[in-house]
Amino acid sequence: MGVDFENAYDRMELQSRAPTTAGFPPALPYPGTLTLLQDLLTESSASRGRLAVVSGGQASGKTRLLNEFAETAEEGGALLLRASASRGESALRFGIVEQLFCTTRLPIGVADRIAGLLTAGGEDTTAFRAIFAVMLDLARGGPLVVTVDDVQFADPQSQQLLLYLHRRLGPARILLVVTEWNTPRPGTSAFSAELTRRPHERVLLARPGVAEVAGLITPRLGAGGAALAPLVHRLSGGNALLALALAMDLHNAGVPGGREPGVAFRHAVLECLYRCDAPLRDVAYSLAVLGDYAQADNVSRLLGITTDEVAQAVAVLTEAGLLSDGAFRHPSVPELLLETMPAEQRGAQNLAAASLLDRCGAPPTEIARQLVMGGQPPEPWAVPVLREAADQALAADRVQFAIKCLRLALSAGLTDGQRIRITAMLVRALDRLNPAAAAPHLPELLSALRRGELTGRDTAVVIRNALWNGRLTEVADLMRTANTHALLTEPGIAAELRLNQYILFGQLPESFPAREDAAGNIFARAIDALCTMWRSGPDASVIASAEQVLTNYSLGDTTVSTIAAALSIFTHGNRHDEAATWCERLIADATRRGAASWTAVFSYLRAEVALRRGDLAVARDYAEEALRRLAPEHWGVLVGYPLSVLANALTWLGEHDRAGEVMRTTVTPAPMLSTLCGIRYLQARGRHYLATERVFAAAKDFRQVGTLARERNLDVPSLVPWRTDLAEASAQLNRPAEARDLLHQQFQQRGLDGRARGAALRLLAGLGDPARRVGLLKQSVSALEAACDRYELGRALHDLSQAQRQAGDVERSRQTASRAAQEMKACHASDTGLAPVAAPEPGSPPAGRPRAAAADDRAADMTLSKAEQRVATLAAQGHSNRQIARTLYITMSTVEQHLTRVYRKLNARCREDLALLLAGPRVF
Repeated sequence: MGVDFENAYDRMELQSRAPTTAGFPPALPYPGTLTLLQDLLTESSASRGRLAVVSGGQASGKTRLLNEFAETAEEGGALLLRASASRGESALRFGIVEQLFCTTRLPIGVADRIAGLLTAGGEDTTAFRAIFAVMLDLARGGPLVVTVDDVQFADPQSQQLLLYLHRRLGPARILLVVTEWNTPRPGTSAFSAELTRRPHERVLLARPGVAEVAGLITPRLGAGGAALAPLVHRLSGGNALLALALAMDLHNAGVPGGREPGVAFRHAVLECLYRCDAPLRDVAYSLAVLGDYAQADNVSRLLGITTDEVAQAVAVLTEAGLLSDGAFRHPSVPELLLETMPAEQRGAQNLAAASLLDRCGAPPTEIARQLVMGGQPPEPWAVPVLREAADQALAADRVQFAIKCLRLALSAGLTDGQRIRITAMLVRALDRLNPAAAAPHLPELLSALRRGELTGRDTAVVIRNALWNGRLTEVADLMRTANTHALLTEPGIAAELRLNQYILFGQLPESFPAREDAAGNIFARAIDALCTMWRSGPDASVIASAEQVLTNYSLGDTTVSTIAAALSIFTHGNRHDEAATWCERLIADATRRGAASWTAVFSYLRAEVALRRGDLAVARDYAEEALRRLAPEHWGVLVGYPLSVLANALTWLGEHDRAGEVMRTTVTPAPMLSTLCGIRYLQARGRHYLATERVFAAAKDFRQVGTLARERNLDVPSLVPWRTDLAEASAQLNRPAEARDLLHQQFQQRGLDGRARGAALRLLAGLGDPARRVGLLKQSVSALEAACDRYELGRALHDLSQAQRQAGDVERSRQTASRAAQEMKACHASDTGLAPVAAPEPGSPPAGRPRAAAADDRAADMTLSKAEQRVATLAAQGHSNRQIARTLYITMSTVEQHLTRVYRKLNARCREDLALLLAGPRVF
């Protein structure tokens, strides 16, 4: 089985034009060798014809020695006939003879005479006799030197001529010098044996050592060449061609010991292999295919040759510097060989190797590697091997290889049962990388589940994917089917599915009821405890269960959701530092194991931790990383989680354009809005609308959040504080009574944590009795300090500073304001969220202005124009500048000019002040 190395260069994907080794001055030492050849020339000049056979491995210096001797001989007056054999011309009749007589130093007419002999078409013996006669004539005028390089590649006719010449050298003044590889090869051993049967001088060139390699590469690498010589020698085996190529790659910033070879080295390896006979190349390729199983008996069985022939080929490849102890010296050579093989030929070799390894009892992963590389539909015997290999690969976190094994197995002729089991395994593997990629395989598994043909583990895979894609109605039906067929017999699996339901949808009737036998399963008990957070918030027992999960269970296919839920509980339970540490540890673990979807999930959770403690820039960065690790379209309905964190972080950082772009351009699946992650998404969108003065749109989103939270039994302030958000929107819409009512409802809800309580107290302080404002805000600050939320704490401190100033406590107000500024700066937060909410009082000025100053302002001629009145009214109602411009048919610039004058005349700072002013006595 020959390798098409003639076209290998064309199939290589090179980054640039292949460099050559021209320009290197290799000065390999030939101790006494050149002198020996010169002595033979002297002897032949005295009518004693001689033969010298120079042997050595590839690139051992044979050609350079021959060239140096030829130059010396010509300088001494000898007539030189030179030829160089090559594999490409090994079938060209008399190709070497034609080269020998292609020199301008021949007497006139000699070349034509030889050409006539070669084209006459007579007997070879007649041509040999005539050519030898020509050589004798040439030798009468002085010594004649005939050199043939790489004689093993010479055409048969030329080889026979050389044998004819050797047998008749005797008294001729002719010196014949040939070079050959020093290990016999099939097809050339007979010629070599005949050539060396008669008297001759053999010159054996040993492979260059470290010192010689240092001298070879130092001219290109400078002083550092000596230090790198041991490494280059180890990787090249002293082969000058390979050593020079490695030096060139290193000179061009390559690393000679790396897995990725440079262009020069790749070409040098292919050149070495191209010089080999087809059987040699087949052995080299078989060694690459078999890898660690490339023992001589395996190679012989794979190729159908004897072990002696394998040993002979290995010896040649070793002498060529490619092998050491039967293995390739450079780790990249096997890959290079495989990629340069024709696909059909490579596939056949891989399949044969797989069958061989199976008979030898090799591990399933090794057999599967050959089957995968072969790329052909496997035979029945190979299907169980591929399944077992995939299972082992998943256990070793070789997810991509497991997927390849399973996909290849699915291309075989399978029974229905085999197809279902393999498809379920494939979906489990895809879940680690991209759960959305499992979608094409789900219909088949859904049908199998309905027929009761899945195991409990595979049933969980199907239902979890249905949850991931928001198929709530279908999930309920699947659960009933699973219970009917008793598919979920393990309490841990059923509990894990129930937790997934809570994470996505909250508490739903009849879908995932708790099992009576769960009490005997530690994992199931822990999960059931975690589920209570979605009903009543993260109390001490829930946090203890989360700690138990994180401490006792390692990351895996069946635990990833539970571990993620435990981290979420730590986050909502104000265990921020521990949650962040666990997230970072799990991100590193998932990344190391190549589980992109796990990495994305834990990156989102890390972003959630940062957001809840006010590290807005960190939250933004981790949320973006989560969406880079797993593209939005691959998250399913869960995309609402990272999107909500990202939108909140961008909004509070004041990056409103980016926040709007994220929500406008990211396509979310329709079922998402009916899930908990959809609720979070709507909440974040409402906050963005509120920050960008689209108050009516914000209020609409917050009301929808409230409706969904109640429907899903998720009306827990620590999870979804929608009443606080809606109260803030209501206050901006000049509906203080509604805002106060919402906040009072919030205080009555179960699961009110310090963060939600602190935010609600801040809003209530601005809407209630001014006399109680400072006290309420101090309570807010205290609650938010305990919750470790720096962003909300900064807002509460800002409002407290304003309230203290209104109360006449200027010094304390200044101190509080300084602290508020520090908190907001630490968050990198925008100041758009700092305007305090204040309830309008009949006849009272906006918050922060003394009554006397307001009366003086009104007494002055500071009335608004009709145009300013219209703009002010719409702005106070929550319309954005763009909406005002469209309503009044004016430009955005005009709206901005009117608002600037309105703010100046009324001493208002924001639209919130306008709403309060318009609720009081008429000011225009």
